[in-house]
This record gives sequence, structure tokens and C-alpha cells, in this order.
Amino acid sequence: MKRNTIFLSAIAGTLLLTACGGGSVGRQADNAIVADTDETENGMAGTEENTAAAEPGNSVLPGESADQTEENAAQADQSQKEGAEQEESDQDADAGQGEKSEKDETETDNTPKKAPQLPKTGRQIEDFVPGGWEILDSVELDFNEDGVSDYVGVLQTSAIHMDGYWTYQSEYPRILFAIASEGKSGYRLDFQDGNVIRKRDEGGVYGDPYQPLT
Repeated sequence: MKRNTIFLSAIAGTLLLTACGGGSVGRQADNAIVADTDETENGMAGTEENTAAAEPGNSVLPGESADQTEENAAQADQSQKEGAEQEESDQDADAGQGEKSEKDETETDNTPKKAPQLPKTGRQIEDFVPGGWEILDSVELDFNEDGVSDYVGVLQTSAIHMDGYWTYQSEYPRILFAIASEGKSGYRLDFQDGNVIRKRDEGGVYGDPYQPLT
């Protein structure tokens, strides 16, 4: 409002002097008007620059161009993006290493396993075979001399399909056991032992050391 008042006053003075024939004075007034207008525009431009610099996110330093500011911002964004990608890559690498370690531990877990407890009674020899096991060998004889055949047998774990081929679980022992007849009621478990029969992988270069029962 103040600048508008000064501007109108200058115009009024110019018209008055022109009417009175003061040509030189009129030219001086015109120059004053132009100078005042330039000063006003420069002042407004300076105010806009100061306002823009004061706005959040604008960090333009004196003498720094808009192109330089944009370039610095782009570099900062690129650095932040690279840092995030590197962090994500490190996390993936750690996760992959953990999975690999867990898998290796599982594959190399050859800790000896305990043999299961066989059933106490059954109608036939197959009733004494736990799930996942099979009869490797057996012989028939009447060792309790009751006129009914008894059995001595060897159990091992059944082969499992892994990585395209069948394999035995060598971490489990072989079980030597015997069942004795109890007349018409079937059989009872006489004994079992998991430390007598050698395992498939205990023969070294000679292979399976098992010798059939006689």
C-alpha cells in the first residue's frame, strides 16, 4: 500500500510539472519513477528468493544455482537407494547362509539313534516289526522246547528314497531279537539287543559285514 501511494504521488507530480512547462523537471520525475519501479521489482524478487530459501526442504546456499541443488538432491537419493539395496543384499546373504548351515547340519547328522522298543507280544514274527523297519534275517527253532517253533531274527531300518536313489539309514543300529511261543496265544518277546549285529557301514572297504544267522 505504501509503495502504491508513492507511485501515485510521483505520477501526480509529473503531470503537474509537465502542465507547468517544466520539461527538465518532468524528465527528472520520469527517471525517479523508473528508478522507484526497478527498486520495487528488485525488492520483490529478493523477497521471493528469501522465501523460497526459507521453505522446508530448500537448502539453497548463496550463489548456489537450482541445477546444483537438484544435482545434490539426486546424489543423496542415489546414495540412500544404494544403501538400502546393500542392506537388503546383506540380509539375503545372511538368510541364505543360515539355511545352508541348517541343511548341512541335517545332511551330516550321523549321530547314532536309539533302537525302538519292540512289541511285547504278537501272533507272528511280523507283529514284532516296528513301522519303518524290516526283517533282515531270521531262523526258526524250538529253543524253549514246548513243541512250537520259536524265532531269532535281525531287524534293520527300511530303505528310503532320497535324491533319486534308495538308501539305508545307517545311523540306526540293527536289532537282534528272539520271540518264544506261548502255546496257542501266540508269541512273546524274549529279548532284543542293538549292540550285537554290526551295521551296514561298519565293514569299511569290504562292504556290509553282516553274516547270516545259522
